[in-house]
Formats: sequence, structure tokens, C-alpha cells
Amino acid sequence: MIRNDNMFGPVGDSRSDIIRNTFFQIDRDRKGTLSAIDTIGANSAENISYEDHNSIKSNLSAIRVGLQTKKILIVDDNPDIVFTLRSVFEEYPERFQISTYTNPMEVLSTFQTDYYDLALIDINMPILNGFQLCEKLVDLDANLRVCFMSGGEMNQDAIREIYPKISIGCFIKKPIGAGELIERVISQLD
Repeated sequence: MIRNDNMFGPVGDSRSDIIRNTFFQIDRDRKGTLSAIDTIGANSAENISYEDHNSIKSNLSAIRVGLQTKKILIVDDNPDIVFTLRSVFEEYPERFQISTYTNPMEVLSTFQTDYYDLALIDINMPILNGFQLCEKLVDLDANLRVCFMSGGEMNQDAIREIYPKISIGCFIKKPIGAGELIERVISQLD
């Protein structure tokens, strides 16, 4: 059973119910393509049409051509958010190589210097919050680019005061749509 947080939607009895009702749906009748994408991190029963999904994919098709594969690190304590984010990026395997973690301590024990191009880090995590994790990662790799993710608001001045080593250049507010997520990540990588 998954815990019920306001930002992540309702509790379900099975992983498939949570994924289907909270994050997105996969329609295998259309050759495995995503036919309905709800907003990542939101609870929405509204589906976009197959044609709308194709227009999203065609708008993002430019990222597939002639670009180097980028290594993305995703850290979020919610396994369903991690699964959803991974699924979005895996639509573009020639563009993104993804590593995911739900435990910030595990990230630190396996982290490789000068390996990742970008880290997407959830702010609200147990053991180490996203800012504490970022400080430790930046100590290991000063060139790591980081995008923080949260469903809540953030006071950047207070955060700079508490965590002076951190540069908050990128903040992704949940919920975020798949297309907007890809665009934000591309803008950070270019």
C-alpha cells in the first residue's frame, strides 16, 4: 500500500490502480504507445486523446535527431513518481540514459563523479532532504547540474541562507506534464 500524500493523489490497493488512476495510462492496443498522459504527480482522471499525444511526440521529435545521449539521475522517495519519470524519459532512449533511486543514501554510495549530466532531485525526502543530498553530491562533483522538484512552494532566499553551497537555477513544480518536463530538462542540458 502506498502512503497518501496530498501532492501524490489517492491511495490504491494495487500498484496498477495507483499508476492507472494517478499518473498515466498505457494503451497496449496501439502498439505500446502512450495514448493518455496525465500530469506527473497529479491526480487526474482526464485523458488526452491519441491525436493529442501524437502532437506532443511530434513536437518533441526534434530531440531525437543528432544529439548526444545525456545521463539523468532521478531521486524521489515515491516509487510511483520515479516510475512515471523514468517512463517519460524512456520514450527517448537515444537521447536519455536514466538512473533512478528512491533512497538518497543509496545515491551517495553509488555516485560516480563526472558521470551524470543532470540530477532531478525531489526536495521532500526522508533521511536526507533534496538540498542536503545536493550539497553532498556537489561536494563529489562540482559540475553536476541539478533541478529540484516539489509539489510545494519554495522560498529561495531562505534556502540560500540555510544551504549556501546550492545554486537553485532550476525548480520543477509538481505536477508537470510530460512535454513540459522534457522541455525543461533539455533547456538545462543545452
